[in-house]
Amino acid sequence: MSELGYPNVNVRQWFGIVGPAGMPAEVAKKLNAEFIKAAHSEEVSHMLTSQATEVFTSSPEEFTAALYGYLARTPALLVGVSLAEAAGERRPQNMPGTVDEYPNWRIPLSDSEGGPVLLEDLPAHAGVASVISRIRGSR
Repeated sequence: MSELGYPNVNVRQWFGIVGPAGMPAEVAKKLNAEFIKAAHSEEVSHMLTSQATEVFTSSPEEFTAALYGYLARTPALLVGVSLAEAAGERRPQNMPGTVDEYPNWRIPLSDSEGGPVLLEDLPAHAGVASVISRIRGSR
């Protein structure tokens, strides 16, 4: 855009694939690996580069952090961060209209592998730290 007189405008277009809440970690990893393989295949890579599109692939955790980084670059004065997303939690949280059929607030926070994430662990958690870093770097 600088050649058009807008040196501070950076135009980017990117795509991501998001699965449903509750998708098992092993399924997400398998799908991510297949999408990465497809994106770097000769046919897809050629098609994208012919449209001046750079192929960039990442992990689900990196994609989550990138989304929060994007949100932080918008004019919004407040950016909310979901601890469940930052930690990599795969189970849906707080499903309205349910009490006993779905435990809602009784679900302990877990990481993408299903391991517990305690409150005191949040500052050192890689996913949380990545999201916070992206937001800080974008503001």
